[in-house]
Amino acid sequence: MAAPNPNARLNVLVCDNGNPGRYSSPEYVAANAVDRVLRGRIDITRVDDFDSVIREIRTKNSPYYSLFVIAAHHINDSKGGLKLKAIMDFNPYLPEVIYGKDITRRNLAKGMRRGVRYYAENDEDLRKDTEAIFYAPSHIKGLVVVKFGGSSFDFDRQYKESSNLLNAAQAVVDVSKRIPTKKLDPRQRIIGTVGAGQLGEVIKDFAKSHPESGEKFGSLIADALALNLAKLACLMPHGSYNLYRSEDFYFINFNNTTKPALMSAAPHYILARDGIPLQDSDTHTIAIAELYGAKRVVLVKRADGIYDFDPNIGGFTKDIGRWKEAQKNNSRHSVLRVEDLLNGNLSREGTDAQGVRDGSLGHLMEDSALEYFAKCNTVEEILVVHIAPEEMYISLGNNEFEHAVVPEDKIIVDPASGWKGVLEQRINDAFNGIANSKIVRG
Repeated sequence: MAAPNPNARLNVLVCDNGNPGRYSSPEYVAANAVDRVLRGRIDITRVDDFDSVIREIRTKNSPYYSLFVIAAHHINDSKGGLKLKAIMDFNPYLPEVIYGKDITRRNLAKGMRRGVRYYAENDEDLRKDTEAIFYAPSHIKGLVVVKFGGSSFDFDRQYKESSNLLNAAQAVVDVSKRIPTKKLDPRQRIIGTVGAGQLGEVIKDFAKSHPESGEKFGSLIADALALNLAKLACLMPHGSYNLYRSEDFYFINFNNTTKPALMSAAPHYILARDGIPLQDSDTHTIAIAELYGAKRVVLVKRADGIYDFDPNIGGFTKDIGRWKEAQKNNSRHSVLRVEDLLNGNLSREGTDAQGVRDGSLGHLMEDSALEYFAKCNTVEEILVVHIAPEEMYISLGNNEFEHAVVPEDKIIVDPASGWKGVLEQRINDAFNGIANSKIVRG
């Protein structure tokens, strides 16, 4: 079970050839340097060559290693660059450091072209590099993490005439610009994440059909997350956000979050430390919130709350009677403890595009994310906002609408702002801790 563990030792892989045994011999230049700089915080696995590196990484459940250090002389081999590329192809988020002086500028450039970001000639350089790679950020006051779930992208693709995803993205930007009501309060700080959505489903189907691709499944999903994040950025006004690569997380702080900071994945060392697979986007979101000190997480999904069972069963059709009949024994919960979702008392089975049970589990949020949330020290609540609130309401005439599952939930929609105004208001409310449903710890 993945859980936040700031005190866990980190696994570091070093490619530094020499005689077998403990890396006390002088020829283990890189391994000795890593041991000196990070002693007491890490466990080192040392191998002699690139082929051993690839075998070592592929035999571990990724992500396992939090750092890979290469003795510089290995890059001088004519095949060194291609071997580096093979490692990066398998796990593109694994930080790599070239260590040592015995390397030419041309060969160093070759390593950098293959994805290596860091080069250290000596211990002091290595110390500075690892301070960035294993950076422990200060908590950001007033931070909220908002995730645009995969189902919000699914809705956008299914209803091409809809502007809901665009409106939601711009509403989040507007929240970041909101002037605090109390003079001394800082402006809202926001980190945005995404789910894989239909891109993820395509990859899952591919992996099922081609089991031989399974070892790269996580990195394929991570690529889908990065692509969806770039799509989200396209919906925000130019200059209104900061888009970060996973390895650039150490740039994110109080001053750099006056605009929403967009991240596709938690820092790699957090994934390796806490055992979070690359594909578990919900857990990434909670891990990011915990790392930066957010008390609140907002989920923008194709769901408007937490129910005894999926409120979309029987829906997604023009047959309102069918939907109401399917939902007559359902009820919505305003506040639930995380244990209530994990103990099986509520159905977590999802539905297909016709509102029929499809056998999928983990509706609303992955179990791994809920288990991680249960162990958090900072994150206190998770709130749910529907990407398309109009889906859940039935017209009563005169701009009045009744909720299909919760009849007492009636709203009057302002003709001037329409459902866009409802969506914007619910996103605003969620940042203030108000939603139809929330999950809390304890």
